[in-house]
Amino acid sequence: MPTPLTDSKNLPVLLYRLGQAMPGMVARNIKAAGLERKLKPGMGPILRVLEKADGRRITELAAELGLSHVAVIGMVRKMEAAGLVKPKDCVDDGRATRIWLTAAGRKMLPKLPEIHALNHAALTTALSAAETKQLTTLLGRVLAALPTQ
Repeated sequence: MPTPLTDSKNLPVLLYRLGQAMPGMVARNIKAAGLERKLKPGMGPILRVLEKADGRRITELAAELGLSHVAVIGMVRKMEAAGLVKPKDCVDDGRATRIWLTAAGRKMLPKLPEIHALNHAALTTALSAAETKQLTTLLGRVLAALPTQ
């Protein structure tokens, strides 16, 4: 007989609970890496995108991360307050803003793989490698099927 944690009818509740648990888990792993004074949950993915291509437009960051424009703006403001990024008006398009890493933001980059590994380990500790791959595939399909707005 299914339990509340295994009943497929509870999938929306389980995913909601996972979403609620993620920021706390990420915050603990950021603290374990000694970066809690500057880095907050949600900042790492933006830093990683900027590491690959600094000076991205907010709309580009949102598209690459699969986040809303508003969510990225909010996080960028927090990152600017922490001294990790510097927004600048786009010279090609006066309506757009480009986001640039600061020296403090670049200093965070080498620690991001450690935090990612801690997050990955916490999420997959109860799963085999095959189950992890399957879960990743299924969650990707679910996310791709959800409306973006």
